[in-house]
Amino acid sequence: ERFPVPRLVVCDQHRSQARFLLAKLNPSATYNSDVGPPPGGDIIFTDDVSFQTFMEHLQRLAVQS
Repeated sequence: ERFPVPRLVVCDQHRSQARFLLAKLNPSATYNSDVGPPPGGDIIFTDDVSFQTFMEHLQRLAVQS
């Protein structure tokens, strides 16, 4: 019924597909960040930027013009 159809990825904790969920929901750990892993957790590096980085870039672009 809906077009385009949203992508569905079934994710189980500690399985190979879980990285999709972690990387898309919280891409705060990047190659440039010095953030350590949370207690009992792992850092999943992603090419996506965090929401904060996106907003900072958007603000810079808005005041440029």
